[in-house]
Amino acid sequence: MSGGNRELDRKVLPIWDSSTDAVSLAENKSVKKQVDGPAPGSLSRLLLEELEATDTAGVAAELFNVSSIEGEQKGKLIAAQKIISTDNMPGSLVLMAKQALEGESYKNEFQTDLINTQQQISLIRSALTIRPRDPLAWADLARLHIAEGHHDHAEKAMLVAIGLAPRHRWLSRVAARLFLHLDQPDRSSDILTRNPSLKADPWLIATEISLAQVQSKTSKYINSGKDLLKRDIGPAHLSELASSMATQELSSGAIKRARPYFKQSLIVPNRSSLAQAKWAEQAHDIKTDASVDVDLLTYAYEAKTWASYIKMDINDALSYSMDWQRSEPYSSKPAVLASYFAAILDDYPRILDMTDKGLKVSPGNETLHLNQIYAKVASIGVHDAAIEEADIVGWIKYIKSFSIAKGESRSHAIANMGLLCYRLGESDLGKRYYEKAEKISRDEKHENHLLLMVNHWRESLLANSPWESALLKNIQSAMKNSSGIGLPAALFYLDKIQKFKASGVEWKAYIANDSGSLDRKPLFVHKSDDLKSAIHFYLD
Repeated sequence: MSGGNRELDRKVLPIWDSSTDAVSLAENKSVKKQVDGPAPGSLSRLLLEELEATDTAGVAAELFNVSSIEGEQKGKLIAAQKIISTDNMPGSLVLMAKQALEGESYKNEFQTDLINTQQQISLIRSALTIRPRDPLAWADLARLHIAEGHHDHAEKAMLVAIGLAPRHRWLSRVAARLFLHLDQPDRSSDILTRNPSLKADPWLIATEISLAQVQSKTSKYINSGKDLLKRDIGPAHLSELASSMATQELSSGAIKRARPYFKQSLIVPNRSSLAQAKWAEQAHDIKTDASVDVDLLTYAYEAKTWASYIKMDINDALSYSMDWQRSEPYSSKPAVLASYFAAILDDYPRILDMTDKGLKVSPGNETLHLNQIYAKVASIGVHDAAIEEADIVGWIKYIKSFSIAKGESRSHAIANMGLLCYRLGESDLGKRYYEKAEKISRDEKHENHLLLMVNHWRESLLANSPWESALLKNIQSAMKNSSGIGLPAALFYLDKIQKFKASGVEWKAYIANDSGSLDRKPLFVHKSDDLKSAIHFYLD
């Protein structure tokens, strides 16, 4: 299994909440002091005029959202008064309106889970027939479509949103996030550079710098970002920018220069900057002063995932990564990491569940496909679900497609082939595949190299192979002076397999007790001559 080099890497990209969840965040408050009335020519000013002329609840709801984004208090308060005086308005909107007027606290995270995504899409489409020029509703529609894997629909909806409000900071950031997900980074860059506020807005520059980092480029706005960090701007507005600058320094090996940027990012962190600091602690062996309690940010699921993982609390890391996936359903990254943690816990049904969720969003994600195959192969001899020879041949066909590829997917696929051979009773062949995978991952410096070695040792134990002691010695030698983001997983799993060896019980019974699942009968797999021939494809 693998967490994927891309997923175990991290950049400070915007978190894409729904517009109703986003209005209370720092990124959607004005960097400048709030004004008493809408600025001439602003969208909230036009909506305020429309509300005064029509006095309709739909316009009030749109004005409330837009005024919150633009930081226009007058329009927001007028809209809030109309919302709470109107019957049958959405409960979450009423609560936010009351908060604006009375300072009441509220919680609306996951309220939309009361209805499924398709129902949410239908509701927004109905609303858009009444208010077709609501850019926030179009952005929410794009978010729901991408969570369902409807890439074309998501793209079209977001283009409408950004066309209606090209100056909106939040819309520009989430649009850039969407097109990066769609593997169109040039369009992401274009959306940001077309926003006239880019050079003066720390949130936009933070996104642009991180976007360049994803593409292995250096942003031309680095100096503008450094200048903004020196200005008298609230620390909450500078958190992501400082974190992006810290990451830029890390990428060039300048850990000493990265530290003060991390420190600045944590004065008033948000979910993304806090997660970045937690990630950097392990990935670059750097102390970031990230002593901020992650529990202070209620929905900082990614930060909590990394914090738990670093402490080798894999059960909590899995739980938080699943929360993270629910809060960011448009991203495959939490699903990849959740399947990774589930694999370390040998929770094969959970791996399949999380890979299914991730593949719905990113059907071409190689790590998710390979983790799914891992779960199915690792279940052989443990779970008594029926596995046909045709299934195995299908796995081999997919694995074979990586035989001449480059990158971590190649070593991951070959390791899966080694696992399959061991489980089919071909231990010698399994050893050869694993050794090939280990060489590739070592030479290419993959983060999961150590965990791959531990997996091989586990299989040698299960097969009673005479080389298991030698494999353990190799692992112990490789772990000396090791660091990096893959180390906690390898240490945790090595300890688990050592305890298994000392327990003297069968593997299926051991992981049943460990995961709380039922003990299963071993699975008999018939090996035809065609299958025996197929499993030699790479080494012949």
